[in-house]
Amino acid sequence: MPVKCLVMGLQSVEKSWLKALAQAQRDGIIEIVGAHHVDVEHARELGLALDVPFFDDERRMLLGISPQMLVMDRPSNTRLDFLEASLRQGIGILSLGPPVANIEEAQRLAKILEPTTHLLHVVPCFGDSWAFKQCIQSEEYFRAISFLEAHWHAPNHAVARAQRVPSDALLVRSLSVLAWDLMRTILELAGMPESVYAAIDGTTGAGDHFLDATGAAAVTMRFANGGAASLSIGDRELQATRSLRLYSRVGTVRMQDGQYQFADIQGVPVDGDTVAQPSAEQLARQAIEDFVRHFTAIPSPHRGRRHRLLETAAMMVAMFVSNRTGEAESPRAMINIHR
Repeated sequence: MPVKCLVMGLQSVEKSWLKALAQAQRDGIIEIVGAHHVDVEHARELGLALDVPFFDDERRMLLGISPQMLVMDRPSNTRLDFLEASLRQGIGILSLGPPVANIEEAQRLAKILEPTTHLLHVVPCFGDSWAFKQCIQSEEYFRAISFLEAHWHAPNHAVARAQRVPSDALLVRSLSVLAWDLMRTILELAGMPESVYAAIDGTTGAGDHFLDATGAAAVTMRFANGGAASLSIGDRELQATRSLRLYSRVGTVRMQDGQYQFADIQGVPVDGDTVAQPSAEQLARQAIEDFVRHFTAIPSPHRGRRHRLLETAAMMVAMFVSNRTGEAESPRAMINIHR
């Protein structure tokens, strides 16, 4: 049976996701039962694009439909209690970007979820890429990482509307979407940094909320083992790029979504491969299929994914606080402040 799906917060400019959702419905993976956006015009456009009822009021929406999962691009004014109630009822959430806006919200959702859960997954996720899955099997290259360099760039919705961005391009709502993906990737590879220093050219919002920052960021991190990282993040480029290079005691690894290369300590290539770069629609379709597979699977140790909401949110907050203070900030200290 297809999983009943509510599409929440997407906009008509996100053509790749809309096409992937429509195709997943035609293939019997999901049944789209409604579309929601807090802005009535966006709600109408979304409903017409998917040929489903549309809503701009959550209470009226829930009276009319009973979804099993949400595909959500969360607007900043969406109430967290709606997401909490959904998860408590066993409704799964496939989130396009951060599902939380700060550490307090991350703590609240983490209390509901198991550390490894089938109810929540955040995309884009570089950990799902072909190259990452190929590389992470060579564990010796990921021990004692001394330096990590990353470039995470993609066009946001405003850029896509103003420029001639291809309809199948990977779009993001904001800089925050890219930053969340990159922070989560770093957690998997090197753990939580001891300090984060950031400078952001753009709009960062008020307080400690990080959902809708936009612009470009330069970030430096230091880790407890003496390692360091240099990150470049931006949502103004016309071409999406996720590029990662890391140095360890045995050599280097370079990764992009569709290619990777290992080199020894002298820089001599020892292994590598390249595949066709998947389109944004293919990536969206894969994310939908993967989520539904975990969501509907029989309970087992292999069901679901680690969400690491609190650690990722703490790294995000440290980045934005550092931009305001001009000082390096500790993600661990950010967690301690909110205890």
